Amino acid sequence: MGSLAILVMHSGKWDDTNSYVDYTIEGVVFKEQSTFLDFYTTIAKQIGVNINNKTLKIEYKISQCKELGVLATVGENNCHDMIVVEPEDTNVAFVSIDTTWVISDESNKHVEVDQVYKDKSILKAVMERYAIKERFKYKTTRSNSISNLTGGIVKPKFVDHKRKYTPADIRKDVKIDLGVDVNYMLVWRAREKALKALRGTPAASYAKLPAYLYMMDITYLGSHIHMKKSTNNEFLYLFVALNTFIQGFNHCRPVVVVDGSHLRGPYNGTFVAASTTDGAGIIYQLKEAYGERSNMCVVSDRNESIIKAVTNVYSNVPHYACMWHLWNNVQKKFRKSHQKLPGVFYTMAKTCTKNEFDMLIDTVEKEDIRVKEYLDFAGYEKWALCYAQVHRGWHMTSNIAESINAALVSARELPIFEFLEEVRLLFGRWNHDYKKEATCTFTSLIGKYHDILLDNEALSTRMTVVPSTEYVHNVNDDGRYFVVCLKEKTCTCGRFQYEEIPCEHAWAVLKWKSLPPDEYCSDLYKPMTMLKTYNMLIHPLPDVKAWLIPDSVIADDVLPPKFKRPPGRPKGKPRKKTARELSRIKGKNTCSTCGMPGHNRRSCRNKPKDV
Repeated sequence: MGSLAILVMHSGKWDDTNSYVDYTIEGVVFKEQSTFLDFYTTIAKQIGVNINNKTLKIEYKISQCKELGVLATVGENNCHDMIVVEPEDTNVAFVSIDTTWVISDESNKHVEVDQVYKDKSILKAVMERYAIKERFKYKTTRSNSISNLTGGIVKPKFVDHKRKYTPADIRKDVKIDLGVDVNYMLVWRAREKALKALRGTPAASYAKLPAYLYMMDITYLGSHIHMKKSTNNEFLYLFVALNTFIQGFNHCRPVVVVDGSHLRGPYNGTFVAASTTDGAGIIYQLKEAYGERSNMCVVSDRNESIIKAVTNVYSNVPHYACMWHLWNNVQKKFRKSHQKLPGVFYTMAKTCTKNEFDMLIDTVEKEDIRVKEYLDFAGYEKWALCYAQVHRGWHMTSNIAESINAALVSARELPIFEFLEEVRLLFGRWNHDYKKEATCTFTSLIGKYHDILLDNEALSTRMTVVPSTEYVHNVNDDGRYFVVCLKEKTCTCGRFQYEEIPCEHAWAVLKWKSLPPDEYCSDLYKPMTMLKTYNMLIHPLPDVKAWLIPDSVIADDVLPPKFKRPPGRPKGKPRKKTARELSRIKGKNTCSTCGMPGHNRRSCRNKPKDV
């Protein structure tokens, strides 16, 4: 079954010469066996007419012809009229093509405006002869009819920005639906035109910011929204902290994770997110933490710009490093000496006692002293839990900020206006879902912390308890003894005070004394605290057409930032490796001095000493 393509021109007006001008052109594809009802509903949907409230009158005429005019159709054997649709009126005009005027003779000597030729090759041959005869030079411009048609057909498929619809996919669909082979550049231009019609240009997106920020400011009272421009009104940066996030931060642990991600639009840029976690370990976004709270700290990936900014703003707040990024640096710097150390390093970073830490660092020194020196130079207090100056809780990595970046991967390609709106919708959806989860939680603790509490209870079943005082008890765990103090909520294993949940040793004491564990858990892990965190809602913004913007805001001019596009093709995802590359096994280096694998002679510790 074949397909028919029709150009629909709408939203225009008739001038004094009875010509239809200032219109929007889109393409509609029908199956050959489509009914008139399918034709009617498709046209109405394409031009945005609600057939439940309005009547759409379509006048059309099908002309039988043997030759194909380039303005008549994009099919192969049929000739159809261009349909002009006026959505403001129920009367619809049409333009029919008289195919008797289609020129197919290359020797045609009479050339005038509005002539229709059978194809481009005939037009080119006629113009070459006519230019020689009349002695003038001419220049051809690119025809946009096919790319406009293709762009109108594929535009609905770009409404969802998460959908990956490449030019190669467009070529396949055009071949299937229209039976036409088109080149890559044509469909690429069609894709760009569809995106421009749907989202506008990236440069024009900056002009929408003043009105958008004004609506956010009056909708979310108490928020901190600030945009910085240069002296030439060029965009520099934008800071947004909604009042919902500021109030919710008071019920979260004062640990802020900062991370940046690159925007992928034509003007690039960086999206910097400051995040913390609520009682359930769920991401809770914070854009501005005004002032300082006690036991506050910052965690990042050791980016120099972030370290500098945090040092300038929070000079008295400790700055910790993400242990995952730190170990990645170790792997890049010491490529041949990290096979046996990842597990040791992560255990060392999470251990709660300095004695266990010292034993593990000795293991690292025996394996490769260079790794030990590098970790010492980075500072144990920056990445090891037992050396931390303040309680950083479960924030050993910058995963909560990285998760936000992962959720906005496709949105980072949008223009800035659409990107900000996508971020607002994402956080509003999270705010609603997490409040609903807290409301529907009927256990003493919420989320994964309730599971941790149950696991610790299961581990405490074979332990014996010997009391010393009313609060201090000695617990025997398979030959190892731990001291638990219920009054101070501490255990010599370190987990009770760091995790703020009864460890297995504390659980043994609580069961021995028949005490409920809820009183010895942090309030941050309880449903009531989570409800307070998400108590304020993120209300939706009104429709753009309903915005009432003052003239002073409309007059505020915002230009795109200065940017010079780098030469070459933009960097995309890494190339997928072949099965042969993935199956290739890398060999180990062998030391030429001692013959042992895993190191070279420069790092060899077994070479004989000079006497």
